[in-house]
Amino acid sequence: MELVVIGGGHVGTYHARQLLKARRRGDFDGVVTVPYEHPGLSGELYLSAAAWRCPATCIEPAHCPVLHAPRDWDLADIIEERAASLGYLPAVFRCLHFAGGVGAVAVGDMLAARDRLASAPAGGVALVALSSRCHAAVGALGLG
Repeated sequence: MELVVIGGGHVGTYHARQLLKARRRGDFDGVVTVPYEHPGLSGELYLSAAAWRCPATCIEPAHCPVLHAPRDWDLADIIEERAASLGYLPAVFRCLHFAGGVGAVAVGDMLAARDRLASAPAGGVALVALSSRCHAAVGALGLG
């Protein structure tokens, strides 16, 4: 599997905009409804499905080290469902744990999103997210 390391926030949005050939930033007028939603300075939204402080070394195992119970959510799935329900075209890139403190996105996922969104109608808005199972950065990009 080919992986690319990509930053979140404005750096991730820039790369996503270039990859998806977006013409402009879009507006995101919704909430995802998770315990932590914080707006960024450039219109992005930072999310956490965790209502607690996660250990810095957590790699999001199936058994949550804070809850001492199974983790029964995947934030990327929640974002995709919410985006679709709000009329956005979802492009959620799942962050994979590559090495200690380093996340990556599968190149194939990025290319598939590019190809899927290339056929979107002009004026459409994609909700683009870089998401782990518990945390995400979300932004909207205007297409064609």
